[in-house]
Amino acid sequence: MEFLFTNNRVEAYEDNKLLGYLEFSLDEETLTINKTLVYPEARGKGLAKLLNEKIFEYAKNVTKKIKIICSYSQNYYLKNKSQYLGLEVVLISGEENVCTI
Repeated sequence: MEFLFTNNRVEAYEDNKLLGYLEFSLDEETLTINKTLVYPEARGKGLAKLLNEKIFEYAKNVTKKIKIICSYSQNYYLKNKSQYLGLEVVLISGEENVCTI
């Protein structure tokens, strides 16, 4: 599996086929995780977890603040927060937070 960082997404590919992505934004101080989407044919293989691992590792290198809107990413962070102790994380709740996993 190959992961590609574009302007505002981390995309996952296998055999040149897009399987899913994590959408984010980055300003001077904060990386915001907006959405995780895994296409139906790629679900159940741990892809959403891998996408979140990639963005959190990226965040550790570029900023110390993360705002998480995506519900899947919030759950990922809560299960793995001991790995990200150096980050300041804010969880944003609301109806628009549901991700497609």
